[in-house]
Amino acid sequence: MAIVLVVGMNAVKEAYEDYKRYKSDRLINNKNCKVIRDGIEVDEKWSRLAVGDIVVVRNNESFPADLVLLSTSGDVSPSICFVETSNLDGESNLKSKQALLETNQQLQSPTDFLTFQAKLQIESPSINLNSFHGVIKLLLTNENEQTDEEEEEVKDNNLNSISTFTTTSTSTYSLTLDQLLIRGTCLSNTDHVYGVVVYGGHQSKYMLNTRHTPYKRSRFDSYVNRILIAVFIFEFFLCLMSSLLGSTRYGRIGDTWYLPLGNDSTQDTLHLFFSFVVLFGGIAPFTMFLSLEFVRILQLITINRDKKMFHYESNSFACGRTSNLNEELGQVEYIFTDKTGTLTRNQMQVKKNMINNVVYQSRFYNSYHNGDNKNLKQSIKDNGNNNNKDKSKEEIELYEEEEEEYLGITMSKLGSSSDIENEMRSSNSSNSSNNINIKEEIDMNDPDTFEFFLALSICHSAIPESIDENGNIKYSSSSPDELALVKESSNMGIKFHTRTTNYLRINVLGIEREYKLLKVLEFDSDRKRMSVIVTHYDSDDIIMYCKGADSVILPRLLDYGDANNIVDLISSYKEHLHRFSCEGLRTLCVTKKIIPRDEYEPWSLKMNAANLLLNGRNERVGELSSEIEHGWSMLGIVGIEDRLQDRVPETIARLSDADIRIWMITGDKQETAINIGISCCLLDPEEDNYLILNETNILELQMKLELNLKQQLENIPQVNNNNSNNIRSIIIDGNTLSLLIGNKNLEDSFYKLANNVKSVVCCRFTPFQKSEVVRIVKERTSGITLAIGDGANDVSMIQRSHVGVGISGFEGRQAVLASDFAIAQFHYLERLVLVHGRWNYKRIATLLCYTFWKSIIISLIELWFNIFTGFSGSNIVDDINTLLLGVVYASVPVIIYGASDKDIDSVNIQNYPSLYKETQSSKNVRIKNVSTTPIFDNLINIYYKLKV
Repeated sequence: MAIVLVVGMNAVKEAYEDYKRYKSDRLINNKNCKVIRDGIEVDEKWSRLAVGDIVVVRNNESFPADLVLLSTSGDVSPSICFVETSNLDGESNLKSKQALLETNQQLQSPTDFLTFQAKLQIESPSINLNSFHGVIKLLLTNENEQTDEEEEEVKDNNLNSISTFTTTSTSTYSLTLDQLLIRGTCLSNTDHVYGVVVYGGHQSKYMLNTRHTPYKRSRFDSYVNRILIAVFIFEFFLCLMSSLLGSTRYGRIGDTWYLPLGNDSTQDTLHLFFSFVVLFGGIAPFTMFLSLEFVRILQLITINRDKKMFHYESNSFACGRTSNLNEELGQVEYIFTDKTGTLTRNQMQVKKNMINNVVYQSRFYNSYHNGDNKNLKQSIKDNGNNNNKDKSKEEIELYEEEEEEYLGITMSKLGSSSDIENEMRSSNSSNSSNNINIKEEIDMNDPDTFEFFLALSICHSAIPESIDENGNIKYSSSSPDELALVKESSNMGIKFHTRTTNYLRINVLGIEREYKLLKVLEFDSDRKRMSVIVTHYDSDDIIMYCKGADSVILPRLLDYGDANNIVDLISSYKEHLHRFSCEGLRTLCVTKKIIPRDEYEPWSLKMNAANLLLNGRNERVGELSSEIEHGWSMLGIVGIEDRLQDRVPETIARLSDADIRIWMITGDKQETAINIGISCCLLDPEEDNYLILNETNILELQMKLELNLKQQLENIPQVNNNNSNNIRSIIIDGNTLSLLIGNKNLEDSFYKLANNVKSVVCCRFTPFQKSEVVRIVKERTSGITLAIGDGANDVSMIQRSHVGVGISGFEGRQAVLASDFAIAQFHYLERLVLVHGRWNYKRIATLLCYTFWKSIIISLIELWFNIFTGFSGSNIVDDINTLLLGVVYASVPVIIYGASDKDIDSVNIQNYPSLYKETQSSKNVRIKNVSTTPIFDNLINIYYKLKV
């Protein structure tokens, strides 16, 4: 009966979960979208879209497949649309996409497609979200067949060919990522767009980066199954020996009227064997699985109702989405965390500026930074006014109580207030001793200061989105850095407010100025800079403004002719850059150059020709950009802060104290990742302790890994020494990881090296690569891995790990839907893992040991009774009491214990994270403990019974 109940409950549970997944898949497949058929819009299901279909997507709708953008409604600027990508990369800022002017002008209504024809050649489906290459050939007449030469060209370039749609041009244009609309993203602030399907279904980039939802099973269950196998073997041996001894004894005592013996000894032995199987069947406690299910459900309810993990801004509790993994939280050894939206708020803000060797604190930083708690409490009050004032007051009091308790824990870990004050005085005196000039008031009448903020308002790709009733402009940009820079210049009175294809309009301290856009040299991870070349309509000067990383800006500064002077200047710049970096700020150098017209015009002709190349375009454009990007004058340095979520550094410190290794994985640039790693105390400010892996050659990577691994293993005793020159952190980019994937030897070397450092930061990772780095660790460790993220780009990583945690913030819900547990803020992970994880593991371990102890004790009592009754197969306890003992008397108390026991108070656990190590090792549950303890206890019990 117990077996039927256990199997039945699990079957119903699994069937229900499968049904929910089926409904979810069907809901997505049956979504409708608009496609163009014979010049009119018709409805079509997502599942029936084919490559070459023309799709119409309207504002706030998701793209049903990967599309090449053909035209837009041009609400903000001709041929430009905005895409919201939080479901793909976790970033809330909008990205701009641009259709080709040639297709955008001709395709503004469904009927335009009746006379339009083109041929597309695109690369094969790729998992890389940051790369797309193709060409579009606009045709004069129908060309439904490819020539042999065209087919050979497609094969040589690994391109797929799509024939669709007629135009009056025979030109060929290249397609890049700027024209690709990826499934899973959403159209925003644009009325509608037209696009052609290039990848659909499982060939779309989103689906290629998404793994099927796996069924996760607790390692604890696997361990219990191994114990059960050992128990079954022991039970079989016990039944066999008892039946053989029983039949032997019956042969000696002869015929007895009270024993049901026959004349066939073999039959008697089989009869006794199955009698003992029934008698000793309780050794394998099938009811334990029922108890485990009840306990796990009750534990999940406790997690879901924990007020210490309630987030007031989003009005959400923690949410356990599966009960199978409660105890896994108590054995975590690796945490893989996303950066954007998980560790940080993704809210960039300029904190400091350096102009003419003077550091200015942004006058708008403090008010923005200090307003959060006030706004939070006000939001609670507002909710209370709308619902229940008493409840609002109670929530504020609980929030303040939680803050005081947390600060008490933090101060006890960090030291007394006097210690902190002394450290601050020491820091201030250090700054003073180095003669760093710090001011808060900025003089906009100073020409250099004015030029610095003017550069911030020009050198960007942001677009004004809307203007509120107070005249404040809301900007959209693919880079939150740029938004911060444009807002800073706007706050200083230089307001950028209009962008078209050819010009920018800026309100400069109340005066309208218009700048003609000549060239925009876009930022990429190789160039590490962006340049904009403009000219003012009232001047003949051609000016190039540039912003970028110091590593590429400083070597290209103008040579003033005095070697000592330039060395001193660069040394001064590096000092400021170092100080900004030590504060965890993202640093950008801002420069200016006046280009002579006789230099610009021939260069411009060459650049125009390079942009029309189909092969080698990027390389040629890069070469020409480098030709003109030099001889800059430094305007200043800007320090940008990507604000961390609440309590992130403290949470990481406590998790590290619990012997949990933390890996930060992000799709952002290396510089940004390093700065955030420093801010959240994951990385040390000193770069000498970093090992940066950004190799492009597999042999060089192998040599570098082997050399550093050898050095690291030789100096293991020094790894935890802060004064050691050992590698303490590894920074690896996505291109390097792609060399590792699939190469077992390289994967082994990387894991061994990473396992001997303090922290690992992974940058420029795709969703697939996030999943792969989890796999590399998961396959090579016996510890539990936990992944946490907030966006759709984190889904694969969350699904691959033993335990997945989603952030239920203000971004998309994909990470939450794919997760095992959901929390609103990263700092709640501390309580979820260290407190609930430890409690749950200890409870379930005790339940397991007690249940086996109880079952073995009862069965051994029956064994002793049969020893003294000639192995007759009789039972000393009647069936009803045996059932009550197993199901009620011995189960209900342990269920209550498993759901509510707290061996150590939560505050003490957070104060002393090293307590978590006790559950990481699984020492609470061992086969020898489960088997030897009840046998020893039974022997003592029988000994004293016989003595009495």
